[in-house]
Amino acid sequence: MNKRLTLMSLVLTGTLVTPLLNSTTAVAASAPSCRAGQLHLSMGRAQGAAGSTIYNLRFTNVGPTCTLFGVPSLQPVAGNPLHHVGPVSMNESRGEMAALHTLTKGQSAVSAVSFTETGNFPVARCHPASITGVLVTLGDAAVTFVAHRFVPQVQSVCTTVPSVGATLLS
Repeated sequence: MNKRLTLMSLVLTGTLVTPLLNSTTAVAASAPSCRAGQLHLSMGRAQGAAGSTIYNLRFTNVGPTCTLFGVPSLQPVAGNPLHHVGPVSMNESRGEMAALHTLTKGQSAVSAVSFTETGNFPVARCHPASITGVLVTLGDAAVTFVAHRFVPQVQSVCTTVPSVGATLLS
């Protein structure tokens, strides 16, 4: 009986629970948000899918351990100086909840970015145009990890309907 009461009091006070947390959880709780200067962005190789081309947009930490989360927003751009071409990307996460990612130096988080083939749309509805890259923003009202960072990407996009999508970081 005495052992049962002691165990119950340890669980209720959290004394027993705290040591059970793994070190990753402890690091995540203490790591600051990633700053724009410590994130290197790159677009991976093309992967074909039915009616679209998918790339992994990689956020690599080049600084001290930090955290980030969310769905990147991509604005297709072209020209010199850069100008917006078509609408911003769609969130393709389908109701998934964002996870907090703790990145040590050299680690990455990835978002799948899709470019719908402009030929899937009637020309009059799509008004296709070529782009030279995307401006990437990642963050929310509380914290911005990256703001309008240019990532080269030669592609054709629709200028009147969304044809770019991105998923939650994984």
